[in-house]
Amino acid sequence: MTDVNATKWNPRYVAYAKAHNRTPEAMRDHDREAWPGGCAAGFILWFSRMRQEAKVEIPNAFFDGKICDYAAFDSWLNTRIGIVS
Repeated sequence: MTDVNATKWNPRYVAYAKAHNRTPEAMRDHDREAWPGGCAAGFILWFSRMRQEAKVEIPNAFFDGKICDYAAFDSWLNTRIGIVS
């Protein structure tokens, strides 16, 4: 990913923000208000859903229910969200 925020933000968090049509900063601010006391809850719930979808669509990237091929998962996630690397 060639986003300016790539060095500041976790790429999966950038995908989460993009999935909600927000910048990472705007997503962080939104989640602080939406999830007081647990501002990462929105990301955790979203990421869990993405992981469940990926297990069905790219099962070879998983072993024993866990991601084992992060490159394949990240590629799938970027495609799913519409991020072009």
